[in-house]
Amino acid sequence: AASSGGGEVSKIEQAQGLLDAAKQSANRALSELDDVTQRVFREMERFKIGVDEELRRLYVSHARVQVDYSRQLDAEWRKLLPS
Repeated sequence: AASSGGGEVSKIEQAQGLLDAAKQSANRALSELDDVTQRVFREMERFKIGVDEELRRLYVSHARVQVDYSRQLDAEWRKLLPS
C-alpha cells in the first residue's frame, strides 16, 4: 500500500509538471500571437497610408486632366463663337 501511495504522488507530480509546461507553452503562444497581431496592425496602417497617398495622387491627376480638358473645350468654343 505504501508503494502505491508513492506512485500516486509521482503521477500527480508528473501531471503537475505537464500542466506547468502546458501553461508555459500557452503563455508563449499568446505572447507570439500578440506580436503577430501588432505586426499585422502596423502593416495594415502602412498599407492604408500608402493607399490614401495613391488615391490622393490619382484624384489630383484626375482634377488636372479635367481642368486641361475644360480649358481646351473653352478655347474651341471661343474659336466657334463670335466675340
